[in-house]
Amino acid sequence: MEGLNKDYGTHILVNETTYSAAKDDGYVFRELDLIRVKGKLQPVAIYELIGRAAENSVYGTPGEVRNRLDLFQRAHELYRKRRWETRRNRSRLFSTNGPTTARPRLWKRCQDYLFDEPPSGWDGVFTMTHK
Repeated sequence: MEGLNKDYGTHILVNETTYSAAKDDGYVFRELDLIRVKGKLQPVAIYELIGRAAENSVYGTPGEVRNRLDLFQRAHELYRKRRWETRRNRSRLFSTNGPTTARPRLWKRCQDYLFDEPPSGWDGVFTMTHK
């Protein structure tokens, strides 16, 4: 699969272009984050390549992967609804088995938002303040 942006050991992160090109070819991805890069207005989705749909991965069997992805997606919905404490707990549940690049980053962000919430018009996108 060409066009992979970064490889962090077992974590292969891709942008929306690569995700769109590969998602119908039997690969399984999960959306990790929606970010806005400093100086840009349009947010960018970041995805993690999990593996092939019908094969075991570092996250388990195909059935286990589907369950984990569902849990992670529900946790992201809670995050976007500003339910920080619930989001942190679900993040822990998702991350009990298998590697993840998302857990420490999202857990810390939820922890920070418990004490310093984003503005009322927050759109669920994390805005990076530096490159």
